[in-house]
Amino acid sequence: MKQKQQLLILLFFAAGIMTYAQIGVGTTSPTTTLDIVGENHTTAPGPLVATDGVTVPRVTTDMTATPAAGTTRGQLVYSDHTSSTGFYYWDGSSWVPLSSSNKFVNGNSNTDAVFMPLASNY
Repeated sequence: MKQKQQLLILLFFAAGIMTYAQIGVGTTSPTTTLDIVGENHTTAPGPLVATDGVTVPRVTTDMTATPAAGTTRGQLVYSDHTSSTGFYYWDGSSWVPLSSSNKFVNGNSNTDAVFMPLASNY
């Protein structure tokens, strides 16, 4: 009985060593830590379909008030609140909107500009 237990422990240990620390969604051969493959993906990206994409946690919190603190820099949520609808990331001390009228790419204030967060604490 003791030999069976030792063999079982050895097998679990060996299996743990041989496993990869990669997770694939829609693929059996992930190439990064988290590899999410869309419906039309074969060997190259395919056209967008309605079910493609990633849904981040959605909250109803007013992110301009005093929301709960995040736990990890880079944490991402989407607020459905009427005063603060949009994506927010945790920068280590506050929730920052991913787009804002005062944060343009290269200082461009064109209304067609792509919005990006200012790099801080990186």
